Amino acid sequence: MTTADSARLYFDWNATTPPYPEVIVAMGAALADAWGNPSSVHGTGRAARAHVEDAREALGRALGYHVRDVTLTSGGTEANNLALGSAFPASQLPGSLVLSRIEHPSVTQAALALAARGVHVVWVDPLPSGVVPVEAFAEAVARASETAPVRLLSLQAVNHETGVLQPVADVAEL
Repeated sequence: MTTADSARLYFDWNATTPPYPEVIVAMGAALADAWGNPSSVHGTGRAARAHVEDAREALGRALGYHVRDVTLTSGGTEANNLALGSAFPASQLPGSLVLSRIEHPSVTQAALALAARGVHVVWVDPLPSGVVPVEAFAEAVARASETAPVRLLSLQAVNHETGVLQPVADVAEL
């Protein structure tokens, strides 16, 4: 951090955090050494592909997954669209999606698009405190199940605007 950075107050840690110095060094090395298109077969492309595959393998090891089960995306919006879309392929409709009203717009917009395709979407409202109660999720799952099998529940761990922590582990038990 620079002197100017140490005097700055930053309150958007849910969206982006400053990188560790080691990350900056690693990114600099990758930019200098492997800036090519990782889909290309030339040497620079192969070097870039090696960095991508090394990262995929490291994530798989750290998370306890096989490397083939690790999908890298360009960011949260792409990841959210991929997760929601793959839970409801057109060949397997209908199905139900249960999610909170305070999800990130990348989730709510994907949910609206799925609803337009025939997915049954059930929304769960938060309390005035910003917490989405587990009981409300349980009721929504029961209601949704009456219409179509529930395939996915979506609840953010921490609200991107308020910082309120959500009971993700308890909802996952549903």
